[in-house]
Amino acid sequence: MVRPRRLKPWDFINNVQFVGFGRSLKASGDNFAPEVIMTKLNFKDRTVVVTGAARGLGRCIAWRLVNVEGACVIAVDYRAGELEELRKELEDAKSGSCTTVITDLSSPDGVGMVFDAVRDLEVFGLVNCAGMTHFGTALSRNLDCYRRIVNVNFMASMQLTLMFADHFRLQGEGCILNISSIAGRLPLAYQNVYSASKHALQCFSEALQGELKGSGVTLSIYAPGGIRTAMVEESGLSDHFGRSNLGFDKPENGQEKPSEP
Repeated sequence: MVRPRRLKPWDFINNVQFVGFGRSLKASGDNFAPEVIMTKLNFKDRTVVVTGAARGLGRCIAWRLVNVEGACVIAVDYRAGELEELRKELEDAKSGSCTTVITDLSSPDGVGMVFDAVRDLEVFGLVNCAGMTHFGTALSRNLDCYRRIVNVNFMASMQLTLMFADHFRLQGEGCILNISSIAGRLPLAYQNVYSASKHALQCFSEALQGELKGSGVTLSIYAPGGIRTAMVEESGLSDHFGRSNLGFDKPENGQEKPSEP
């Protein structure tokens, strides 16, 4: 039986350690084995872009980057009101700062708007945390919702990763953190498309790590388990954990709905 950790996103504020994990292939006889390299990253007075920053884990990452790491955060989300609340909350920080970019990453122009907003800045880091899920049977064929999940969870993160990786490579340094999910490694029933999108992001990120070796660009992947965010609450997931061998109860009529963090 799968049971979620009853954590709220702010439980991570004092525990998140911003480190970069690089992965290379180390020769061992005729075989190649993965070698994990961990490096403590310094964000003091460095500019970091955080997507999905208005809520949940993205908001907590932005908060810590400013208040603890002393970074200059560019917070990205489509929720203008909540993004402004975050900016006001951080404007009195002893170090660091927060500015905002309002855009919908599921739209065709969303990714370009983010990169255009920071093109002339010396950006050091990117955190891809924007995401959404859907609680329901795959056979409901909610294709519009599925497309949006794939666009936000994978396509937008992939495009931003490639854009910023090339930018960081040219400037000689930079770091990227892609927020995946345990669902990317352990597929979840009734979150089929969400799991598939996170699996795609996980595989893409791990493969790209090898290509970025020696470039000065650090690419990390974080795959958390269940965290009680607005995405979990609004989708109804919090009421259905651990009630069957698949990890979730089957959704009842009227319960199938998309939700974002």
